[in-house]
Amino acid sequence: NQTMQQVNQMGQDIASKRGDMMDAMEAQGMEDTLAAANEIERAVLDKTDWALGTKAYRTADNAGHAYYNTFYDSTKQAYDGIAQQYASGQITQAQAMQMMADLTTKTHQTFGNINDACLDILLDEFDSFIKDNKNRHGIVHCQISRKDQLDKLIQQKQHIYAQSIFLDYDIQIVHSRVGEKANTSYSWKTLLDGGCTVSNGTDCPVELPFALGGIECAVTRNNLKQTCETYLPHEAFTVKEAIDSYTKGSAYASFEENIKGQIKENYLADFIILDQNPFNIQNNQIHNH
Repeated sequence: NQTMQQVNQMGQDIASKRGDMMDAMEAQGMEDTLAAANEIERAVLDKTDWALGTKAYRTADNAGHAYYNTFYDSTKQAYDGIAQQYASGQITQAQAMQMMADLTTKTHQTFGNINDACLDILLDEFDSFIKDNKNRHGIVHCQISRKDQLDKLIQQKQHIYAQSIFLDYDIQIVHSRVGEKANTSYSWKTLLDGGCTVSNGTDCPVELPFALGGIECAVTRNNLKQTCETYLPHEAFTVKEAIDSYTKGSAYASFEENIKGQIKENYLADFIILDQNPFNIQNNQIHNH
């Protein structure tokens, strides 16, 4: 109980300091930066969501399902991190304000997107204040999408943080959940071919840390039991593309492509031993080895 009280108090202190910084920014004529920061946070906190399977999603053509929930986003965490440094005396208020100003235009930011309603807002926000994507801003999940949104993602050169293991379950429900939008969703291959960079992950701890299962789903576009009709087969990765998305793609996403992600001299390396070569077996058997 004492630990929880300390955590709650720290959270209140951070929120208070964060509010102080926002007030100071407004008082010193930084309305444009403040507006951009607030707009990004509003977009993500109010419009993103948790899961397609639990019906906690929102689409552009409806007000959201009854189980719709908000998502605690990376932008708020970044603001709170600055506020925590300020609250602990590590930085001055002027430094904190400058860091918050930089956050809107310079910081590598990721936003969760399960639905197309959220993606509309995020794409518009990127258009309004980001002129290029040298800092590798990106969209997490990038599940439900429309053709026009895919085109804009490619135009903006977004980085896509995919979790192909979602296909194991979602392809059984996506048509009933979002209708015709299912025909342009989970379209990571289209984005990759269009020039977006794509990394892959297991989404642990929401999902099991089962990378081989995700690699297989990316290649087969089916569930692991192979009980469904292949979902958008033109969106299938090759085995190499799937493995690269988990290795080279993930290293790129974390700005570490020069030290890891490949078996290469002087690179960091984590090794696993498989009993079969995934390039030489049936695609629907990758997860078994």
